[in-house]
Amino acid sequence: MSRICDVCGKKPQVGNNVSHANNKSKTV
Repeated sequence: MSRICDVCGKKPQVGNNVSHANNKSKTV
């Protein structure tokens, strides 16, 4: 998922991104 994080309010960096649903998705 290469979309902007709602909670962070910024583009997800390379690595594990924890979304608002606490779903650790590995972003490339």
